[in-house]
Amino acid sequence: MAVKIEIKGPIVSNDTAWFYHYLGWDACCPKDISGKLKEADGGEVILEINSPGGMCSSGYEIYTLLMGYTGKITAHVIV
Repeated sequence: MAVKIEIKGPIVSNDTAWFYHYLGWDACCPKDISGKLKEADGGEVILEINSPGGMCSSGYEIYTLLMGYTGKITAHVIV
């Protein structure tokens, strides 16, 4: 069974993501992605991306996590 990872809302730092989550706002940080990839444990991952962008450094960290993942990743960009 594939693990679905939703990347919704702005890309933010690990240190500020809690504020967005506390308010119930969509946001994604590298720590969110890292946790889901560990959960997938090398299995198939489906990304659902609907994000206006955000912090470049956090986005690059997410990119590095995804590129280092050994399992299959399918990305669906939702516009």
